[in-house]
Amino acid sequence: MKYLFGHPVTARLLRILVWTFIAAALLFCTLQLLLRFVLLPQADRYRADVERALSQAVHRPVVIGKLSGRMQGIRPRLELAGLSIKDDAGRNALSLDNVTAIVGWSSLLKLSPYLHLLQIDAPVLDVRRDAAGQIFVAGMPIKKEPGGPD
Repeated sequence: MKYLFGHPVTARLLRILVWTFIAAALLFCTLQLLLRFVLLPQADRYRADVERALSQAVHRPVVIGKLSGRMQGIRPRLELAGLSIKDDAGRNALSLDNVTAIVGWSSLLKLSPYLHLLQIDAPVLDVRRDAAGQIFVAGMPIKKEPGGPD
């Protein structure tokens, strides 16, 4: 009996590879459709969750004015407008007019967020000195070095 690829094991291995590729392509297309038409158009519904996650990450209150999402080519794109990080007194310690993040697909392989692009527009950083001479940057105290300049 003649086989196209010379041996039945080779033919079976090729068939498994082809079906694996087809399954991966279908999974990728399904994920693209879910992102494009279901998840990203409703991104603002998750604004409170994103604010909570960012607040936990930076240990400061975070407020997001608007969260929107769309696809840029085959990559998901998130835009945060009016992002501000508050200090302990509730003042804006860091304000960002617009933050754009384009998520890389390698995030799936690395199992952690990987950004293809992170663009920050119009950052405003609060730097102040209190009556006792303590300097604060973005609401966080800067420790003086012993023997350093005042």
